[in-house]
Amino acid sequence: MVKDAGTDADKAIDRAMLLALSRPPTTEEREAMRSFLANHKGPFPDAVTDLCHSLLNLNEFLYVD
Repeated sequence: MVKDAGTDADKAIDRAMLLALSRPPTTEEREAMRSFLANHKGPFPDAVTDLCHSLLNLNEFLYVD
C-alpha cells in the first residue's frame, strides 16, 4: 500500500478500499479514514497497516449480501 501511495493518505485510502471492498470510499468513510491516519500514534506505514486490518474486519468484507 505505502509503496503504491507513498505518503498520500487519499491515495492509500482509495487503494485500500478498492482492494478490500472493490469500491471507492464514501465521503463519510474517507473522512473517518483520514482522521484515523492523522491521529495514529505510529509512523505512516504502520497507520496504513492498521487501516487495512480494520478494513478486513468489516462486515462488508466478511459477508456477501
